[in-house]
Amino acid sequence: MLTGGWRLDAPRGVAGADGLKVGLRPEAIELERTSVSGAHPAEVLVSEPLGSEVIVNVKLGDALLKVRTLPDVRPDPGTRVFLRARPDALRVFDASSGAALN
Repeated sequence: MLTGGWRLDAPRGVAGADGLKVGLRPEAIELERTSVSGAHPAEVLVSEPLGSEVIVNVKLGDALLKVRTLPDVRPDPGTRVFLRARPDALRVFDASSGAALN
């Protein structure tokens, strides 16, 4: 379980383990303008154009996330967007040691 009710299936080999931290890189999160299956609503705080990409800062529940998008995707602050995580990009770490589990 992640913040804001965002639920992701754990990768094989770590399912059911306790004391986990989840990591997602900004490019591993897909931003959709409309609701799609498996996506969760978030609020855009700011879009940062960086030439060949845009970093969109969003609020999902009580968490602040960064999403990397194409240069033509620049949602305005306050816009509601929908986020999906690429399951193959989910990284899981042991909370006490910080060791990567996948």
